[in-house]
Amino acid sequence: MLRALAGWLRPPRVPPEFEPYRSAQPRWADRKKPLGEIRFVVLDTETTGLDPSQDRVLEVAAVGVRGSSIDVADGLDLRVRQHLTTAGGVDVHEITPGEAARGLPEEDVARRLLEFIGGAVLIGHHVAFDVAVLDRLVRRAVGFPLLNRSYDTVAMAGRVDRRLLDPEAVARDQLGLEALCARYGVEIEGRHTALGDAFATALLFLKLLSRLEERRVRTLGDLLGR
Repeated sequence: MLRALAGWLRPPRVPPEFEPYRSAQPRWADRKKPLGEIRFVVLDTETTGLDPSQDRVLEVAAVGVRGSSIDVADGLDLRVRQHLTTAGGVDVHEITPGEAARGLPEEDVARRLLEFIGGAVLIGHHVAFDVAVLDRLVRRAVGFPLLNRSYDTVAMAGRVDRRLLDPEAVARDQLGLEALCARYGVEIEGRHTALGDAFATALLFLKLLSRLEERRVRTLGDLLGR
């Protein structure tokens, strides 16, 4: 009980200009809110590598979801100015060093990101990675951590079908974004672009959420409590 309560405690202090962002974060009482009243932000990042403790964000994209639909007008797609990348990474995300150098400064990206996400619950595929690299960006740029709660579409898929989380029965590649999208009939356009992957993840999120709602997952607490 104490562990569950800790996740809903009042977020730490932030500089006065970011007070609206801090105040927007869900409180303990919000756990009873119906999912249809919650704004989710589904996000994806492209990065210089796969080590969240060292690598940096090249691009972040996000789309807003409320109720059972994606708000196409509620979106964000930002290229981040970086002066480092890797040849192998370019082969995947196709962001060249020249393009990365023309991105927005990290502080501008952090401010625009925080304004956009507000108190939304962040959703992503293997979202811990995206949250970790964005947290480092926000800390460097504005001096405090990312405060939003988050939830992973991989965990959602495991709640819909527990066999997916059995490492002896399911190969790891069956939990990839492409595999789960194929499993639930979601087409991916713009694979390995932040916006394309964010939109595909949003569609997957809605498919999984509808199945969880059939199993009486109806409130924010129902979703985040596990």
